[in-house]
Amino acid sequence: MGKCYLKGELGDQINVALAAAAYNLRQWIRLRLDSFFILFFKDLKLRISQHLASFNVFLRYTLSL
Repeated sequence: MGKCYLKGELGDQINVALAAAAYNLRQWIRLRLDSFFILFFKDLKLRISQHLASFNVFLRYTLSL
C-alpha cells in the first residue's frame, strides 16, 4: 500500500476500509469477467462445432454427386 494522505488515526482507518473495499470490488469484477468469458467461449465453441457439422454434411452431399 502507498502512503496514506488522510490525517490521523481516523484517516488510517478510512484508508484501510477503502483499500479493503477496492480489493473486494476487484475480486468481484474478476469473478464476473471470468464467468462471462467462460460462457462466451463455451457458446462460441458450440456455434463453431455446429457450423463445422453442417459444413461437413454439405461436403458429403457435394462429394457424393
